[in-house]
Amino acid sequence: MSVKESFGKAIMDKRTLIAIIVIAILWRTGISLNGKINLEKYL
Repeated sequence: MSVKESFGKAIMDKRTLIAIIVIAILWRTGISLNGKINLEKYL
């Protein structure tokens, strides 16, 4: 039982890390897109 539980926790930790990485990438692209839009408005 403990081996399965620890394996499940490892999978959840990896999913959490992947989710954080994906959110960070989307956050960065969103900021860069907003920056481009703001630059176009000022130009």
